[in-house]
Amino acid sequence: MALVKQGGGRAVTRTENYGGGGGGDDQRKKARTLARQQQAAERVAAGSTELNRGVTEALEASKQLAQAMEQIATGAEEASSTT
Repeated sequence: MALVKQGGGRAVTRTENYGGGGGGDDQRKKARTLARQQQAAERVAAGSTELNRGVTEALEASKQLAQAMEQIATGAEEASSTT
């Protein structure tokens, strides 16, 4: 609060807002929220990368299984035709 002298010699009190006070708390909250969001985004990205790796691995395994089944079927056909 500041005392301000106005015409006529009487003093009047006036409050001034200097922008101080709770502004720092809001900025810290926003920074923490942003940091949490960034951390969550990084975790989601890491999880999706890991999931993609697993899907790729499963696809390769299914291709190998299909090849093995073809070889087994071919071998079975050859064995049955020779008897």
